[in-house]
Amino acid sequence: MDVTLRQLEYAVAVARHRRFGLAAEACHATQPALSAGIAQLERALGVRLFERGRGGARPTAAGEALLARAQEVLARVEELRETARAGRTPFSAPLRLGIIPTVAPFVLPRAVPSLRTHHPSLRLVLREDRTSAVVAGVEAGTLDAAVVALESDLGSCETTPLYRDPFVLAVPPEHRLAGAASVREKDLRREGVLLLEEGH
Repeated sequence: MDVTLRQLEYAVAVARHRRFGLAAEACHATQPALSAGIAQLERALGVRLFERGRGGARPTAAGEALLARAQEVLARVEELRETARAGRTPFSAPLRLGIIPTVAPFVLPRAVPSLRTHHPSLRLVLREDRTSAVVAGVEAGTLDAAVVALESDLGSCETTPLYRDPFVLAVPPEHRLAGAASVREKDLRREGVLLLEEGH
């Protein structure tokens, strides 16, 4: 028995929503059709993908690994469709861009109007999130690219520097470093520094 894309879509939807009814709504299918599709997929793979219970549907241990692969397959198929659309009309496919909150307010007001002017058919889909989340999105194929700080852990992502953003030191007027033309890292060694919480 062959595995179909529709069956993979059903399985990924159940994993996301944890309930067959909600997954069926998300897939614009009836619940019996979705349940039958999942059953056919499990038979084709020879593996039980979900444990069903009163709390909903949870992926089995084997299901977790297979569902991760199913997401990758669906992401690749969507890329295939987008490539075909882009071939018909260049710069018309959606560009799914992740961006970190510390950068978004400074980059987007300049970049978005320019993109609209030069590529009016481009559909820009923005996701503002922490670095780890947008990097995971790029690696999983749910995002096409991300704007992040190069100092972060970027996993297997390839990078291209866009600009350099200098650090600025803010201190009270009476502080010993107030008015300094430049500050080196060693000048801050005994100073308390305010930082964003872990993950930013």
